[in-house]
Amino acid sequence: MLEKLGAKIAAAAVAVVLSMAAGAWLAAQWYAPRLELAEGKVENLGEQVREQNRAIEALREAEKTRKAEADRRVAAAAEKAREDERAAQVLLSEQRPAGMDACTAASALITKELRK
Repeated sequence: MLEKLGAKIAAAAVAVVLSMAAGAWLAAQWYAPRLELAEGKVENLGEQVREQNRAIEALREAEKTRKAEADRRVAAAAEKAREDERAAQVLLSEQRPAGMDACTAASALITKELRK
């Protein structure tokens, strides 16, 4: 009787092992294509992220270039404004001709400067 019980246990153990192996094989057959597809999608998304990062870096570089150019132009405009202010101060410091009112004198100075 013990032999029959041992044989039944051994048969059950073999059946369990075979069932586990068959289940593992079926799971591999079921999930392998899905995993390959998912890995391909992950790889594609990774490349898209790298491309997006390259585009962001290009935008940052372009922004730096634009800012440097804008700063250069602002500095040039400020220098030009200072030059114009100095020129205006020179004009304003000139003695106005006798008998001429301030508006007429200013108009004459502007006309004179425009002709230069």
